[in-house]
Amino acid sequence: MMVLLVAALIVVGAAATLVASPALRTGLLQRERWQGFLVRSGPLTVLIAPATEMDIGAGSLARFNWTVPVAQPNCHLTGHVEVTSGGSKDVRVFVVAEGDYKNLTDGHAVRTYLSSDTTTLVNLNIQLNTPGPMVLAIANPRSAHVAKRVQLRDVKATCV
Repeated sequence: MMVLLVAALIVVGAAATLVASPALRTGLLQRERWQGFLVRSGPLTVLIAPATEMDIGAGSLARFNWTVPVAQPNCHLTGHVEVTSGGSKDVRVFVVAEGDYKNLTDGHAVRTYLSSDTTTLVNLNIQLNTPGPMVLAIANPRSAHVAKRVQLRDVKATCV
């Protein structure tokens, strides 16, 4: 009699597991998805300009926005900015917090993460550790009449 009772409990338990199993699995998947939003495993890559070619008019500026995440504020900004044609083939490249961008465009003193001299090529290699909106700006300030053709390759921020 005891053997039959144990066997019946095993069968009932197995049936309960089979019936409950999809609900349990759904709950676990939802919890895993929720945890995925709260906890990041590994670096986050923010593509800023993976492959872009553009013209920057005389006295103009091109702007690329991205955000350094609060949960992963240590970012490494990498990539290439190169002038491929236009006059003396030179631009200035800046990386600033979005709040400082207005001062930059108005010609005021500003805290920058990068402020290049006039140059043809910039290989970005910048450590950032302040969360929030950021701007990569490329300026053509010296040319009064000539646009510059600029190529951006693999410009990204890898954040941990």
